[in-house]
Amino acid sequence: HNNVRRGQHGLALFEVGRVWRNVGADEGDLDPAEFVSIAGLVSGPIVEGGWQQGGKSPAADYYLLRGVLERLFSGLGIKDLDFLVSENAVDQLPRFHPGRSAVISLGGQGTDGVLGEIHPRIATKLGFRDRVIVFEISLPDVRRALPAEGPGYHAMSPFPGVSRDIAPRVPESVDFHAVEAAVRGVHLDILQDFRITDVFRGAPLPEGMKSFTLAFTFRAADRTLAEAEVTSAMAEIRSALEAHCDATFAA
Repeated sequence: HNNVRRGQHGLALFEVGRVWRNVGADEGDLDPAEFVSIAGLVSGPIVEGGWQQGGKSPAADYYLLRGVLERLFSGLGIKDLDFLVSENAVDQLPRFHPGRSAVISLGGQGTDGVLGEIHPRIATKLGFRDRVIVFEISLPDVRRALPAEGPGYHAMSPFPGVSRDIAPRVPESVDFHAVEAAVRGVHLDILQDFRITDVFRGAPLPEGMKSFTLAFTFRAADRTLAEAEVTSAMAEIRSALEAHCDATFAA
């Protein structure tokens, strides 16, 4: 709030500290529990705009902070990360925008944190000009979700990588997290990395459908990949997306 009052509108802040939460099965049988929590906030243009944006800096939104958390937990080796949107989000997260908020779950074991855009009514009252997106997550829950063996180390391969792109068409209700889970579920040793590069909606796609453009990099540590290996890997990925995401592909 003090930053905004002093004209600072591109904010990216975090804090680690002790908080308290009431725990217990019944409302009349609650006890305060103390634990360490990690919290962060982004608001306004926090990345300088380039020539492709006409020099304008896009304002931070829900998906930017979600991407930061996904990369953070991926780097820590935490694979079971979910952002759960509750049907009663208005009641469960009353201080957040109902369409831009989610509960964070690590390992599918419940509510470990929350991510969302502060409700516009509250943001306006506090004097914010831009959207305010925040997260808070329990540090003990993060530690619990860390793999016992720790992050793995792999030496850089001296062999060339192979790039491939595909553009699956999926129902509007399917988010990128579901697509990522389907791809990771194939367990391909030669898949080094993949990322989303575009989301397309509109004609010629049918109503209620969208298309993700996905870029894949394949590489082996001990050999140059044969074309047949990459073709087979892409076929497995396509099958997984068809089975788990109702994906279709253009002829």
